[in-house]
Amino acid sequence: SLGMIIHLIRSGVGKIYLIDRDQVEDANFCRQEFPADSIGKPKAQAAAEMLHAMFPSIDIVYCNADFLTMTAEFIDKHFGDVDCWIGATDNGLCQRKVNQVALRQGVSAVFVGLYANANAGEIIWNHPDEPCCLACLVSKRLAAQEAAEPGALDPPSDGVLLSDVAIVDGVATHIVLALLTRGEDNRFGRLIDQLDGRQFIQISLRPDWLFGGRD
Repeated sequence: SLGMIIHLIRSGVGKIYLIDRDQVEDANFCRQEFPADSIGKPKAQAAAEMLHAMFPSIDIVYCNADFLTMTAEFIDKHFGDVDCWIGATDNGLCQRKVNQVALRQGVSAVFVGLYANANAGEIIWNHPDEPCCLACLVSKRLAAQEAAEPGALDPPSDGVLLSDVAIVDGVATHIVLALLTRGEDNRFGRLIDQLDGRQFIQISLRPDWLFGGRD
């Protein structure tokens, strides 16, 4: 999300790629940071314009396109210098492709999402040195999404607020920084090793909600 990108830029990340096929709609304002005059604009363009206004010196490249239609050759040509992919989308097929690209390129990937009705959120990450990736961590989910109609099992955004997104994005930002600085002698550089192989975080946003249980 935009909030995570802002956190990363303020933390020292100097180049950002944005890929999104959608346009900004009225419904986005309760859960995303777009200004009101962004309605109707492609999301990637609107985000890049907002970020350029806030951080003029940051290198931001945006692409108004469907990531699922991009070939491996196109991705490697235009996004071959990525250090960490972030799949901040509720589209399971898109997350799966981000996972495949990161594995092929030998770089880290972080996947961020909220569950239906913002009951909870999750952060999953890959690193070339870790034993698992998204495909094995949530294999049943990916198999179900593959078998269903496109988008049928994607969690709806109804009821999601910007504050819900911000909580999960805050944790995800720490994971991204930890992956980018792994091995450095600071709290982020030590974080991934301190997690000792754990690559899946779930955050409850509702006290009476049970993971894997009832709604």
